Amino acid sequence: MRVEILGEVDGYPILFVNSRNPKSGASRLVAGGFHGNEPAGVLAILIYLESERLDPNLSFLPLVNPTGMFINTRNNVYKQDPNRGYCHKMGNLSKEGEILMNSSNKLVEASVDGFLSLHEDIDLKQFYLYSFEKASEPGDFSKSLALTAGKLCPVLPNSNLYGDNVESGIILNECDGSFEDYLFHSGSVRTACTESPGALALDVRIKANIALIKAFSSFEQ
Repeated sequence: MRVEILGEVDGYPILFVNSRNPKSGASRLVAGGFHGNEPAGVLAILIYLESERLDPNLSFLPLVNPTGMFINTRNNVYKQDPNRGYCHKMGNLSKEGEILMNSSNKLVEASVDGFLSLHEDIDLKQFYLYSFEKASEPGDFSKSLALTAGKLCPVLPNSNLYGDNVESGIILNECDGSFEDYLFHSGSVRTACTESPGALALDVRIKANIALIKAFSSFEQ
């Protein structure tokens, strides 16, 4: 693995930890910290990188929004949402978004076989996810992530959440201009934004996110 600085926001680097041999097999990308008040995904990535046998085909954006995490807010220090404005003319790009788009070629290549963005919903006690698949109903990819998280925390039942229909914890193909939306429409075969329940204990959320990384990296196409 090698570490590359894609850019900086107020002196804070946005790092890309990528495979030394991305052509050897599937190319998959995991991201954390798009929102600064959602630390479990970032911590899970760091623990995974320190303790697991690394997959040469798995790359990471460990912390996309460092200024937001420093002040513990969802948006960055400029009150911009780093996970909006990437496509469909929905919202404006943040400073972090501009950095990611300046490296879009390598990030698209790194996520050809999948992208996983680790988020948290700070108000809920149940897990759910947004996923993009080339299907009209959730496939094995989406279901495997929901099943993995469900072993460690409750999964949101069928309902309507923030105006979106949730089925077995899954919101499918809901275009919102996010980075996962952009990568899917740029050629990634499947993407997901997982929402761990922020109302649960931090150690539980970290364990759930580590399990999600493992499930994502081992998913059979």
